[in-house]
Amino acid sequence: MKLAYLISLAMVLLAGSFAAGQAGTNYTALLAQAENEIKEMSDAGFGVAFVSDALLDARKAFNATVYSIVTEKAGLISDRKLQAYNISDSITALALGIEDVRSYGLNTSDVEEVLGKSRTAFQQERYEEAEKLIKQGYAELTSVRAEATIVQIRIKAARENLISFVKDNQNTIIAGVFIAALTSFVVFARITEMRTKNRIKNLAIEKTVLKGLMKKAQYDHFQKRTLTREGYGIKMEKYRERVLEIKRLIPVLRSRLKKRLPPKHKAKAGQ
Repeated sequence: MKLAYLISLAMVLLAGSFAAGQAGTNYTALLAQAENEIKEMSDAGFGVAFVSDALLDARKAFNATVYSIVTEKAGLISDRKLQAYNISDSITALALGIEDVRSYGLNTSDVEEVLGKSRTAFQQERYEEAEKLIKQGYAELTSVRAEATIVQIRIKAARENLISFVKDNQNTIIAGVFIAALTSFVVFARITEMRTKNRIKNLAIEKTVLKGLMKKAQYDHFQKRTLTREGYGIKMEKYRERVLEIKRLIPVLRSRLKKRLPPKHKAKAGQ
C-alpha cells in the first residue's frame, strides 16, 4: 500500500515537472518572437527604446517564472510594432496630401509645421502625441480645402452677379463687360488646365513611388527577410489601395482636361 502511494506521488511530480518544462518552452518561443519584432522595427528605422525595455521586463519575468507578465509584455511589443507601422504610413499619407493640396497653389505652411512635429514625436517614440498631431494635420488640411471651396463659390457668385448687371445695363456697358468676362474665363480655364495637368503629373509620380515601395517591400520580405509576413501584408495592402485610387483618379482628371481643351490639344491630353 505504501509502495503504491509512493509510485503515485512520483508520477504526479513527474507530470508537474513535464508541464512546467513545456510551459517554459512555449514562453521561450514567445520571447524569441518579441526579439524578432524588435529587430524588424529597428531595420525599418523605428525607435526601439520602449520595446527593448518591455523585452527586458519579459526576460526578468521569465526567469522568475511569472509567465503572465511574459505574455503581457510580448503582446505589448507586437501592438507597438503595428502602431509604429500605422503611424509611419499615416505620416507618409499626410505628406502626400499636403503635396496634392499645394499643387493647387494653396498655402499649406501650417499643415507642414504640424507634419514636422508629428515626425519628431514619432522619431522620439511619443506615439500617442504623434497620432494626435497627425489627426490635427488632417483636420487643418481639410480646412484649407474647405477655404478654397468657399473662394470658388464666391467667384461663381460674383460671376453670376456680373452677368445680371450686364443684362440690366447692356446698352451702355455690354461691350466692356463682355471683353472683361471673356478674358476672365480664358484665364480661369487656363489656370484650371494647368492645375489639372500638375495634379495628373503628381499622381503619376506618386504611383511610381508606390510601385517602388512595393518592390522594396517584396525585396525586404522575400530576399533580405528583414520584413515579416505580417509587416509585408500591411504595407502591400496600403500601397495597393492607394495605387488603385490613383488609377481611378487619373482617367477622371484626363477626361475633365479633354473637355476644357480645344480639339487640336485633346489627343495630347489623353497620352
